[in-house]
Amino acid sequence: MKRRAIICGSRDFDEADGIRLLDECIVPGSVSEVVCGCASGGDRAGELWAARQGIPVRHFEAYWS
Repeated sequence: MKRRAIICGSRDFDEADGIRLLDECIVPGSVSEVVCGCASGGDRAGELWAARQGIPVRHFEAYWS
C-alpha cells in the first residue's frame, strides 16, 4: 500500500529541526512518498528528510500570480 505524507510548515521553520522532528515522529518504512509544496522551511525540511530516507518526493509548486 502506498502511504503518502504531506510535510509542510512555516517558511521560517528551521530545516535541521524539522529533519530531527521527522526522524523522531515517523516510523521507518511507514511512508512511501512525500508530497512537497516547494517552499522553504517546513516543506524543504520534508524534502530533505525524504531524500535521506530514500523516499520519492512529488513536487507541487505553487504558481502565485
